[in-house]
Order: sequence, then structure tokens, then C-alpha cells
Amino acid sequence: MKIGIFGGTFDPIHVGHVNVVEEVKFALGLDKIIVVPAFLSPHKTSSTLGADARMKCVSLAVEAYDDVEVTDFEISQGKSIYSYNTLQYFNELYPDDEIIFIIGTDQYENFDKWYKSKDILEIYKVVVVSRNHEDITIQSPFEKVEIPIFDVSSTLIRERMVNNEPFQHLVPHTVYQYLKENH
Repeated sequence: MKIGIFGGTFDPIHVGHVNVVEEVKFALGLDKIIVVPAFLSPHKTSSTLGADARMKCVSLAVEAYDDVEVTDFEISQGKSIYSYNTLQYFNELYPDDEIIFIIGTDQYENFDKWYKSKDILEIYKVVVVSRNHEDITIQSPFEKVEIPIFDVSSTLIRERMVNNEPFQHLVPHTVYQYLKENH
């Protein structure tokens, strides 16, 4: 099997994230994608939504997909977990399968500063998701997958939530309902 690992803070998850799951799965012929919400990114100091709320939102966002799983592997640790350790966990869980790590261009630009970044590149295929027409050159051994542009960010959603502005078009309906009722 070919399994994609897609991690992030997802604070909150939005339609752009779901689009990444759909487009990368199709482009790479993945059998499954595992979405891994972080307890807290090693590169961030806080998140607006708590870990449990983010886990719930991610689960709601992908519940209709049979070939997408959500894991609490990082959240259950109660601390920041390096991507290398997460990938090793899945490599041990699926020793006979190909593990493909999915990152965005923002992560790609700082990848050399990541914990055990060279080891990740030696062990795993790393795919960089780029928005169409994004002016960035992806160097080998990274692979690039271009996807349609979704002009949305978790920051924009958080700002709209704080300012009581509409944001339902930016997140899956189930996530919108959860956020309106709980935050």
C-alpha cells in the first residue's frame, strides 16, 4: 500500500486542507491518507483551538472519506512531536507499505532546519504541495504536486471567528457547525 501522512496544526482545518487530501491522493495514487493533527507544532508557540477541538474538527472534515483516517498519535502525547518521530511510528505500524510524507511549500522552505531532516529524506518520499502558479522551484529529492488554488488560511478563519464575520464557506459544513456551537 501507498500511505500518505499529512500532518499539521489544523487550527482550524479548512477546505484548502481537505482539497490537499483529495488532490494528493488522486495525483499519487495513494491507497490511504492519514491526517495527523499536532498537539502543538514544534515551530509554533500556541494554538487558538485546543488539541481536542482541533482533533474533532479534523475528524468531522474527513468523516465522509473511506480512505482517509485521522489519528491522535501526536495529540495523545500531550506535547510537540517531531515529524521524524511520527513518520517512524507509521513506518513501524506499516512496515510493508510505502510511507509518503506530505508537506506544504511553507514547510519546504524551512525543511533543512527540521529535526533529522536529512534522515527523513533518506527514508521517505517527501511530496511538496504547491498551489497552481506558485513561483517556487522544488529541488530533488522532494517531489512536487500542484493543486488548484484555494485562497484560505486558518489565520483568516480565526480572524473571522473573532470578528463575528462569516466563515462557513471556508470550512466543511460539519466543522462550521461544530465551531459555531462550541467556540
